[in-house]
Amino acid sequence: MKRPLTFASEQAGLQRLLRVADHLQQWERLLGKLLPKGLAGCCHVAAVEQRTLVIAAEHGTAAARLRQYQPALLRLIQQQGQGNGVAGGEISAIRVVVQTRAQVVPSRRPKPGLSGKALQAVEAQVAQLPAGSLQQAMSRLLQHHRKG
Repeated sequence: MKRPLTFASEQAGLQRLLRVADHLQQWERLLGKLLPKGLAGCCHVAAVEQRTLVIAAEHGTAAARLRQYQPALLRLIQQQGQGNGVAGGEISAIRVVVQTRAQVVPSRRPKPGLSGKALQAVEAQVAQLPAGSLQQAMSRLLQHHRKG
């Protein structure tokens, strides 16, 4: 059985895809080295197209900081790009885009209700309360817990 990368490298279309992915990984490593640590964690190389490095920021604040840092970053890329396996001279511009990651909303777990024994104990206490707003509120609370 062939290993997946061996099989992929034999296919012409997949070879191009692997080259592009490798190229983007090289740019990603360079970007990680050149950006300040806090900014590098939320910015990623999205594409290299027509001599423009497209960097995706995870939120607007990171994009604003990256835009401020953009002229210095472009100079650094052009100076250091050659030694890192990427052609820094091929980049003449940087474009920053905001690309938020999809946030997975955690599913709500059902809250554990009161046990039958606990409901009976609270019911006995409510029966001993004097008639009034507190007894009514506790009765509604018991009804709510019986439904759930």
